[in-house]
Amino acid sequence: MRAALGALAVLLLLRSPCRRLTAMAAPEGASYQHGNVSAAFVTCPNEDVAKRMARAMVEQKLAACVNIVPKVTSM
Repeated sequence: MRAALGALAVLLLLRSPCRRLTAMAAPEGASYQHGNVSAAFVTCPNEDVAKRMARAMVEQKLAACVNIVPKVTSM
């Protein structure tokens, strides 16, 4: 139950950044349209958090699939 609440909190926190990312990817003056292909790269503090987020996004149908790539460095 605790893990599910944590995953839900992460999804709620990601909602706004995801909308901003889709708006940035759309041509000027256009908005995101359902059915378009999108990709997001997200870093997580550890593999457990990554797996919880991935599972929650797929279960909520917010992502068709999620790839977890260990030891990625973002700068």
